[in-house]
Amino acid sequence: MADRGSKPAAGSLIRVMLPCDLGAVRQAALSARETLASQGAAEEDLTACELALVEACNNAILYVTDSARQIPIEIQLLSDDPDLEIQVIDHTPGFELPASLALPETDAEHGRGLFIIQSMMDQVLYLRGHNENRLIMRKKRIFRRQPDATPISTELKHTQEKLALTEQVINNMARELYTQIASARAQQEEADSRLLAHELEIARKIQHSLLPKAFPALPGFGLSGFCLSARQVGGDFYDVLPVSSDAVLLVVADVMGKGVPAALFAATLRTLLRTTVQWIRRPAKLLRRINRLMFEDLSGVDMFITAQLVLADTRVGRLVVASAGHCPLLLANGTGEIEAVSPEGMPLGIVPDAEFEEEVVPLWPSSCAVLYSDGITETRNPGGELFGQKRLIECVLKNVQPQQGAAKLTQEIQAELKSYESAAPPADDQTVLILAAESAPVLQSEPKLIVPALAAARSICAPR
Repeated sequence: MADRGSKPAAGSLIRVMLPCDLGAVRQAALSARETLASQGAAEEDLTACELALVEACNNAILYVTDSARQIPIEIQLLSDDPDLEIQVIDHTPGFELPASLALPETDAEHGRGLFIIQSMMDQVLYLRGHNENRLIMRKKRIFRRQPDATPISTELKHTQEKLALTEQVINNMARELYTQIASARAQQEEADSRLLAHELEIARKIQHSLLPKAFPALPGFGLSGFCLSARQVGGDFYDVLPVSSDAVLLVVADVMGKGVPAALFAATLRTLLRTTVQWIRRPAKLLRRINRLMFEDLSGVDMFITAQLVLADTRVGRLVVASAGHCPLLLANGTGEIEAVSPEGMPLGIVPDAEFEEEVVPLWPSSCAVLYSDGITETRNPGGELFGQKRLIECVLKNVQPQQGAAKLTQEIQAELKSYESAAPPADDQTVLILAAESAPVLQSEPKLIVPALAAARSICAPR
């Protein structure tokens, strides 16, 4: 229902505030018609003004944006005896009013309303503004008769009934047009959503193709790993770079955040690792070099990367470990204990000239090294409890056996995580890379181990 506004200013007959509802248009048009009739407007002029006003209000409602739908449409009737000016103030994006309009084709979806308005009124103007637009419709010499108090004739009554029916038909057409517009928008949004999903699926396949398809052969040891993204694409990845027939570089990295930005930085890091082969035997120097290359890009978007590099050399029996703020390496040596190896180092992208330490630990014939991302230990069960490092250590100790090897241990960790988180999807990317003994390696010489003076102070983590 249309609401009358405050008292009209001088020269005004009526001002109506119309909600953005097609069902309220007819009542507003009838109010305007009654006011004009009380001022002596001729019947044919009343019909023309009413029809033009209905079309103007329908257009103002149909093309309003969602953000402006709560703002009412204002209708003003202004008299300048004997002429009339009708103003409809809307909050649509607006349009350019053509100088003249031809009768639209029968199957045309647009143009009928404007054609009717220009046909009914003597002058039509459209003032397009920043926050509102004003459609001005003028009818000349409308007030040339005094109000007629005689009863409405049967013919006039029939005319009014026909006009009411015409208005109903127009309103039904407007509702149908609105439904078609809304349906077209929904179809476009669905098409856009499908296209985005298709593109993300392509990105997921590309990222998956960057993971190792096969692992290098190492005497006496096997390799296995998995990387599960929380979204279609993620920021975790692992890699194994062959150094020689007896040595490989193990890599696990975690880019801050998830989704496409993290995946892009993960791909960049992988490329840099594979193209800076001159530092591949010195993990700490390799991290320092990559940090300098990526610092500007990472700091420019307030992102960082944690990474762990492990040079595994089965010939001399040692692991050279370097970390950029990553989770500690878990090293089982067959004695029922696990050592957490965590050299000092800041995440990549924090400081441009960051220094990274290396720690050297023995790689025994029965050793098992587990590299992982924090998405493993931060997995939550339905009650919100973290999986934690302790459960991961217990899972490794329970399943690490030379006859089973790295692949079996990987499967057991995945099964343990899936059971722990139940049916809930992972909240973060999950990555594991395992180097495990599978048969006794043949060492060409005694292990050449360089152990720091305070190596005995390293924490020994074992379940109690």
